Amino acid sequence: MEVHTFRQELPEEARRHPVIPALTPNEDLERLLRRHRPAISSIEFGMNYGPEWATQHFAAKLAELWRKVEMFGHIFANTPDAVRDGQLPVRIRRYLNRVSHSMLMPRLLASPGTRWALISRAINEWLLDWVLNETVVQGFDLVLDAEYQLLKRHLLRDIDPFVRKLVLNALVKIVCETLCKPGFKEFYLEKHRWYVEKLWRYIGPLVPDQPEYQTEGRTRIAQTIAKAQALSVDMLLTPLEYVHYFAETDELFDAAEMVNMDPQNDRSPDELDRLAFRVKLGYTPVTFIRANFEESWTSECVFRSEVLLMPQNSAALIPESFLSTLDEPFEPLDDY
Repeated sequence: MEVHTFRQELPEEARRHPVIPALTPNEDLERLLRRHRPAISSIEFGMNYGPEWATQHFAAKLAELWRKVEMFGHIFANTPDAVRDGQLPVRIRRYLNRVSHSMLMPRLLASPGTRWALISRAINEWLLDWVLNETVVQGFDLVLDAEYQLLKRHLLRDIDPFVRKLVLNALVKIVCETLCKPGFKEFYLEKHRWYVEKLWRYIGPLVPDQPEYQTEGRTRIAQTIAKAQALSVDMLLTPLEYVHYFAETDELFDAAEMVNMDPQNDRSPDELDRLAFRVKLGYTPVTFIRANFEESWTSECVFRSEVLLMPQNSAALIPESFLSTLDEPFEPLDDY
């Protein structure tokens, strides 16, 4: 499974030269931890959840968000239109290819049985890339942003669990400091409007070109993004670690990380595993949450990727990496 990332783009008011603190890799951890160590009497900056409750809480909230996106796909974007779909801008077709597979995407888009799932995957992946991470609060104070990224680098290392907990608490404090700065509320609301414009550029052309669908569909997208923003801030204020990734098209079914939602295939998970069924499309992500509240850490799979499956004995698809060599060299999209 591959984790997709796109280059970060910030709202217009945040496109300034970044201010990078004068810290070297060897000294930044100790100095940043001292700078952002919370006072013993003021631990309330983070959510005082126990690890088990917090894990269950965020797993449930993420599941609610994915259900909201799925309902949007069913209600507003599940009506194929050969004419409009054939005229989709290149940027949208490229994005749909990216979240599925260029050999399957046209059929996924043209069938009411799969179109909703393709649109859901497109929205969910966009939310993970743009909203459900620290970028939701970044762009307002670029010094704090840079310090956050310097600290975050240390989570990639195999550091002592106690030090890891200190780093996570410091990250939470940076987020809290950002939220408490004057003017952040206005920035947060402006960023929401920017998110809506950004995502609707990709999803709007996939919704029927009728006023009631376009108006209500855009409203639902705005509500979904607002829910994702609030959830993202809630998650950032709790010292947990999250990993999300999707079951990729043509990947072998894995019952430990996937749930079969294909209405045409009612085999048991063990059978699907044993018979080597392949994924047609994973439209929700696998999510792992790691708690660092104790002397050691635990990692738990709290949500399995919901997938549609290919027919039994389907041949493996040609890898996208090979197909891309047959076309023009891929240029990064200006819109990402």
